[in-house]
Amino acid sequence: TLLIWNGTNVVNIMPANPLGKATWIGFEWNHRDHMAYRLWHESRSNVLSEVYLWDGNETVNLSQSPTQQDGLGGWSDEGQLLITLHENDTVDYYIWDGTSYHNGMPDTTSFTKLNSSLSDLMETGYIPQWLDNEHFVLQTRKNPSSFGTEQIAIWNIDQQKIIEAYTVS
Repeated sequence: TLLIWNGTNVVNIMPANPLGKATWIGFEWNHRDHMAYRLWHESRSNVLSEVYLWDGNETVNLSQSPTQQDGLGGWSDEGQLLITLHENDTVDYYIWDGTSYHNGMPDTTSFTKLNSSLSDLMETGYIPQWLDNEHFVLQTRKNPSSFGTEQIAIWNIDQQKIIEAYTVS
C-alpha cells in the first residue's frame, strides 16, 4: 500500500501489479499535480526499479521495463520528465513530453532518446537533474572502479553534449 492525500481523500497509488515487495521510493511532483515516482522492488536475484506516473486519478508504469533498474531525473519547468532506462547493461536517457499517451499509458514512442554518447559517460546509478528546460546536471564517471575520475557535468539537450564539466576531488 502506498497512500497519498489528494486534498479530499486518502488514495492508494501503489501499482496494481508491483514487481515485488517495495523496498524504497523516490518522488517527483510537477506543476500539473502529476507525480512520478521510482519504486524499488525486491527480487530473488537483484533489485529492480520501475518509474510510475500518478496523474491524480490512476497510476501507470512509465518506464515499462520490468527486468531492469530504471531511474527518475525529475520534471522540467515545462512538464517534461527525464528518465533513465537500463537495458542490456547500458543506460539510456529519455525525455517524455509529459502529455503523450497511448491506450492509457505514457506513449513510449514519444520519448526523446538523448545522444548515445551520454551513456558512455556514465556508470549506472547517477541520475541527472534538470537545471532549466534546456540543461541538466549529472555526475559522470567513465570507469565504475576508478574513483577520483568523477565530474559534475552540464548537458545541453539541444546540442546533445556536455557544455561544462567540473572535476570532483
